[in-house]
Amino acid sequence: MPNATQPPPPRTPSGGPAAAATFGKIDKPAPRAHRPSAPDYERIARSPEFLDRRARLRRFAFPMTAVFLIWYLG
Repeated sequence: MPNATQPPPPRTPSGGPAAAATFGKIDKPAPRAHRPSAPDYERIARSPEFLDRRARLRRFAFPMTAVFLIWYLG
């Protein structure tokens, strides 16, 4: 666009140049919290609670799979 002009800078009611917006005087990002380390999967896999849950899952899942297949094929 030939002869395009830019708008004049904003002014305050008293006629002076307007200050840049500060959004509540926040000019820096918030500090980031320290990220916790990753879970220790090896320790979790060896824990008695995990081993018990895994055994209970097997005792439920495999028989139910067999029951479903017998029902489906029957």
